[in-house]
Amino acid sequence: MREQRTDIMEERRFAVSVNWLKPEAEEGANRNGLIYVSDGQMYILEPLGLGNPAVLVPGQTLRMYVDGVQVNKPISLYEGQQLEVVVPHKEPSRALLLQVSQNGLEAELRAELEDGFEYGLRDSPHTVRLSLEAELKHTKNPQRFTKKEVLEFLQNRGITYGLIEQNIDYFVETQDGNPVVVAKGKPPILPQDARIDFKVRFETERILAQEDEVRVDFRQRFFIPAVNEGDLLAEVIPGKPGEPGIKVTGEEIPVKEPREIEVTVGKGAMLSPDSKYVYAAKSGRPICQRYQISVEPIFVVEGDVDLKQGNVAFTGDVLIKGSVEPNFEVSSGGSINIQGTVSKASVRSRADLVIGGNAICSTIIAASSQTPYPELIKLYAQIAHTLRKVVAAVNQVKVASALRNIVQSDGQFVRQVIDLKFGELPLVVKRLQDVFIDPEDDLQETLQEINQELADTLLGHGPRKIEDVNELNEMVRKLVYITRELEVRSRHTYSNIVLPYAQNCQIEATGTVNVLRGCYYSNIVAGKGIILGKESFFRGGSMVVFEGDITAGTIGSPAGAKTEITIVKKGVLTAREVFFNVQVSINMRRYTFSRSYRDVKLYVNNEGKLEFEGLKIE
Repeated sequence: MREQRTDIMEERRFAVSVNWLKPEAEEGANRNGLIYVSDGQMYILEPLGLGNPAVLVPGQTLRMYVDGVQVNKPISLYEGQQLEVVVPHKEPSRALLLQVSQNGLEAELRAELEDGFEYGLRDSPHTVRLSLEAELKHTKNPQRFTKKEVLEFLQNRGITYGLIEQNIDYFVETQDGNPVVVAKGKPPILPQDARIDFKVRFETERILAQEDEVRVDFRQRFFIPAVNEGDLLAEVIPGKPGEPGIKVTGEEIPVKEPREIEVTVGKGAMLSPDSKYVYAAKSGRPICQRYQISVEPIFVVEGDVDLKQGNVAFTGDVLIKGSVEPNFEVSSGGSINIQGTVSKASVRSRADLVIGGNAICSTIIAASSQTPYPELIKLYAQIAHTLRKVVAAVNQVKVASALRNIVQSDGQFVRQVIDLKFGELPLVVKRLQDVFIDPEDDLQETLQEINQELADTLLGHGPRKIEDVNELNEMVRKLVYITRELEVRSRHTYSNIVLPYAQNCQIEATGTVNVLRGCYYSNIVAGKGIILGKESFFRGGSMVVFEGDITAGTIGSPAGAKTEITIVKKGVLTAREVFFNVQVSINMRRYTFSRSYRDVKLYVNNEGKLEFEGLKIE
């Protein structure tokens, strides 16, 4: 908005006062006429005798008129003619410029002040030929706006709200052409729509890499959340109304009403009586579809576990309708059902695990704790049994050495006895280092301490550091204690595995392992038993059962593939056919097949002796 003013260049036309001067008479004299300008008046001296009259030329800075007619060429004026000129002229101007923001919340005011000017005739010396020019004579300053005028200007243009008195005073004082904010409105406070505050994470795709890594593990593609029964899943935060705003013109800026949300629950979730909180009614996978929250007890993979799906880690049950591709992992806090094959992969469950297809070069574990208790029980029992023999042998050697006046530390005797008679002991201790200890197992710290103590004492130069051989007896005592604890836990945590075929696999279950067709060069560890079909086979590798029976079709191979069978406590080995080079251990009683037999049955009788039943294969 602008106060009206004149910005176009103006002109002023006025009559020039011409004064005619008579020359002094001189007899016989001839002299040209003269012309000059002084103080805005023109003076013309008439010629004398035969002299020529003075010449007047229109200049570049004005227009010249003689008797009302514009003259564009040199002329000589004669007394009685009227001379007029047109020169530049401008009156001073001022304006107020108002700018209101698009949202109406701010008004800026700027003053434009421009000086006026007045031109007149330029003085000139006496001359016979005068170029008439105009020159600036006066500059006129515009009148500055008063505060009253500014307030009236704003009032007339509807600026009535949020006037800033301090800024208006500053504007009146400066009026330097810079904009000044003279009014501010009241911004509206927007409403806050109702929202859901999720207390747990729902399934999201992720592709993460550390800042200092270039490679991205696309197998870790999805985060699969899980909740426990009673967990708070979400809270409904009600909406908050907003407040209208006011423009600098006094107009109200309306605001919308907040949008509310109605949350519903599906299966596995429950809503609080006030409909404000959502809780998990069961453990499982939380799902939110639009505004419905539910908990699925099972996570379903419709296809394969591959790059598209990524690794699967879920606290509930898992159903995979396809296969598990190489280098992928599946872990579950419940059961796992894989309808396809498992190849070069890792599968771990805390409940039963069923595989519909073959398993190749994979690790398959079913245990309420992922720690393979039966495997640890077997290794700890073997180490404790061997250490007892080491202590007895060292004591014998010490007596014999004393008779021969040979003085050595107990550590040196231990090292010699292990090297000479019990070379398998360090190998068994090293195997402990490869056994997986479940990070969530409450025995994790204890098991790791025991394994580390065994490694420090029995590997490398560790035996030489033993000061008293009875330190090994203390170690045996610890192993017996932890073995009993693992045995108790194994009895109450049974998870079973069922699959048709395995090749080069590590299979572990706290319950039973049931292989329908057969195994090639695989290691099976089970807490309660191993069952192979009547027509199945087990060739190469090992089977270990903590306490229970092993039933199989064929064990070993006609070529004599080395196969080891171990029942740590009580149990019976039954097989339709056993080939030579199969080694069996039941409750520390050992039997090695030197030839092939059929209809085999091995067990420990009530007297603690190993009983063998079978027919030779001719």
